[in-house]
Amino acid sequence: MPSILEEIATVEDVKAIAEDIYRLRLKSRVADSAIAGQFVNLYIKDGAHLLPRPISISSIDKSGTISLVFRRV
Repeated sequence: MPSILEEIATVEDVKAIAEDIYRLRLKSRVADSAIAGQFVNLYIKDGAHLLPRPISISSIDKSGTISLVFRRV
């Protein structure tokens, strides 16, 4: 069974990488043990989903950040 880690992550930056495509970099302890291709769920402070489905981690910086790529629709 996969382990579940809940934490408050910090947004490092959001960068447009193509039309309506963005890279979100988060400072997170997840970077210590995650591998690219694993999934995360994002929530806002009130507990509602920020994005309605799991998002694959696109890259990891072992200094403590993960990157997620998403499309604005």
